[in-house]
Amino acid sequence: MLDWKNREAKAEPRERVDGRGAAARSYLGGLWSRALGTLIGLYLLVCIGLGWYWSQEPELFPVQQNAQAAAERGGQQMVVGYTTIETLKTVAGTLLNKPGGYISNDRFPPGLWMDNMPSWEYGVLVQVRDLSRALRKDFARSQSQSTEDADLAKAEPRFNFDNKSWILPSSESEFEEGIKSLSRYQTRLAAGDKGAIFYTRADNLNNWLGDVATRLGSLSQRLSASVGRVKLNTTLKTESVVAGQAPQVDEELVETPWLQIDNVFYEARGQAWALSHLLRAIEVDFADVLAKKNATVSVRQIIRELEASQEPLWSPMVLNGSGFGMWANHSLVMANYISRANAAVIDLRQLLSQGLNMAISPNEAAHRAASDRELVSWVDEADQVLGALPRAELRERGLIGRCTFILLFNSAGELCVHRRTLSKALYPGYWDVAAGGMVTAGEGDADSAARELAEELGIEGVELRFHERFYFDQPDNRLWCAVYSAVSDAPLRLQPEEVIEARFISIELAEEESLAKPYCPDSLAALQRYKASQS
Repeated sequence: MLDWKNREAKAEPRERVDGRGAAARSYLGGLWSRALGTLIGLYLLVCIGLGWYWSQEPELFPVQQNAQAAAERGGQQMVVGYTTIETLKTVAGTLLNKPGGYISNDRFPPGLWMDNMPSWEYGVLVQVRDLSRALRKDFARSQSQSTEDADLAKAEPRFNFDNKSWILPSSESEFEEGIKSLSRYQTRLAAGDKGAIFYTRADNLNNWLGDVATRLGSLSQRLSASVGRVKLNTTLKTESVVAGQAPQVDEELVETPWLQIDNVFYEARGQAWALSHLLRAIEVDFADVLAKKNATVSVRQIIRELEASQEPLWSPMVLNGSGFGMWANHSLVMANYISRANAAVIDLRQLLSQGLNMAISPNEAAHRAASDRELVSWVDEADQVLGALPRAELRERGLIGRCTFILLFNSAGELCVHRRTLSKALYPGYWDVAAGGMVTAGEGDADSAARELAEELGIEGVELRFHERFYFDQPDNRLWCAVYSAVSDAPLRLQPEEVIEARFISIELAEEESLAKPYCPDSLAALQRYKASQS
């Protein structure tokens, strides 16, 4: 007979063992789940931290110092073209060597999740490609029928390789080969190799600037499209117009997709970052050409606009408020800088194409010669008179003179600005916010101010109000300056040997124009002193 009671009693320990095993397995499973969750959480935190760090845009670097340091490291000569090549190499190398390296072709987090930095990288790459093409096509060739440089011919296609290729080959490896090709050309250029030449001609520079203007114009339109607007379709074909009928004008809504707004913004930041460096290098290597065309200041104004677009973005995201709404629209702010830079590029291209095509008249030449012989006051840095010297000698020796600036206003509060003749020794063709000139030997400041106002603008018998004296110190222009102002509604009588044209505008407009047009820096400094005295 079976002992069911004993059998049930014996089964109880086995059930307890099975229960404890299940509990242990459940505990271990929970432990593994928690560990896995912790690891995933840590991984995500690391990715977020790395993503933030990798998203930091590189700082601007000093172009000339960078080129000089490279020449010293390589024991090379700083020949014409060296700075441009070194700057292009550094800009391209920044894509590979910045925090996180090159991100656009990443296949794993956090690079896979990022889109702002890849857009910035693409903007930089666009400018690298354009200049590498200009080097191959224009800068290193004497004319269209000449042979292209072998190293530059290898560099250009390397930079034009697919920017999102991960392996076989990777984008990074192709870009590195492009940089190496530039280095070989640079080495031959510095060594005086007859086959490596860098032609600094105005037409070469103008061709590249045409590409720059096209890029900036396109960026400006894309940035402005962050706010949807209806525009006329300007892409209609002329063949579609029927004779005798008015052409049909279509309207279309242009608006950047919401998810693309930050991409366009950061691409513009990247292009502006790269272009500001490349233009600084161009200013060095094309210095003579720019000086002859009176275009140096124009280049600097473009650089100023581009560098202003690199101010830090303090918002955690690219805001896209309406044009006149409560919220900021970062794309429209960027479009403003890009548009101003583009306008300055267009003006620069006109200067390079036309140059100083206004002939200097015999009267201007004679006036300039007499002015150079004129004895002017020679002073020291404490404004103590040391003697008198011919104006030309004072300028050539880099000595300090005295001058006066007279800010002429009309009764409406508008300031007279005038354009200097091209015969001027300093700032030829520049706009000037003040009449004025050097104080002659034995002459007082007030007498000099009255004389200059009468000579240049034909204004006499007005009260001159003194404001301040200040020291202006530039390598080619060292002055102790006295600032005066006057008010007159009398008609202007311009001195043709010194003034091309004149007009009255607001101070605000004059300051705005000085950002895009060449204005005399010394009289702008005088204007700032005047404004400070009025506040």
